[in-house]
Amino acid sequence: MIQLFEYPLSPYAQKMKITLRTKQIPFDLARPPGLGSCQADGAFAEGNPRREVPFLIDGDLRIFDSTIMLDYLDERWPTPPMMPDDPARRAGVRMIEAEHGIAAGHAADATDEAACAEMVRATVDSFGRLDGLVNNVGIGSRGSVVASSQADWQRVMRINVETMFLASISAIRPRGLTAYSTSKGAVIALTRAMAVDHGPEGIRVNCVAPGPVYTPMVHAGGMSDAARELRRNASVLKVEGTGWDVG
Repeated sequence: MIQLFEYPLSPYAQKMKITLRTKQIPFDLARPPGLGSCQADGAFAEGNPRREVPFLIDGDLRIFDSTIMLDYLDERWPTPPMMPDDPARRAGVRMIEAEHGIAAGHAADATDEAACAEMVRATVDSFGRLDGLVNNVGIGSRGSVVASSQADWQRVMRINVETMFLASISAIRPRGLTAYSTSKGAVIALTRAMAVDHGPEGIRVNCVAPGPVYTPMVHAGGMSDAARELRRNASVLKVEGTGWDVG
């Protein structure tokens, strides 16, 4: 059985434990006596000139370099792989580890809900929990609202906005007016972009943000008087409009 010498404050040792558990490799865990002093001896000192953790023993094999250790475990127990096959992603993992971080590579189609859910599951399986989510998927586009095709529009919205939605609902379950608020924010951004694109043609593009408005749709939803008053007081002007103000 593999023996791993570790110390809780060593990120490299934590990475090795994650790797062994993810691959379901049986191992014994040990903390070297006298770590950080000149008193380290025994199995930890034998074959480990650095006197550092992590240090792995597998039969007659001794490995004291975490990068070599990970490569060895990935080659001997290839499933599931801890390092991505893609050279660029593998380099990214290596750079994070070089800065004393812990990383694992995982490729996923962020436009696919099942793939996003699997990405989160793989993270939790590897690290035990999920502390944060960074949505950094995005592409650029060119062209005004007149020049852009519907296909181009949908592609940009799907990659730049929908991926954030899919990844977020896989990591958390937001409650409230998330989709509604996002759509209204998109209206403001689109209005600004169209104003810039078509201002030189003498075309003005504006949108009106009137605040809370009591309309038949709101009434049909069963909003109580107390809820109406709370919503009115939450607005900047503390004024509730009606359908006549925006119709």
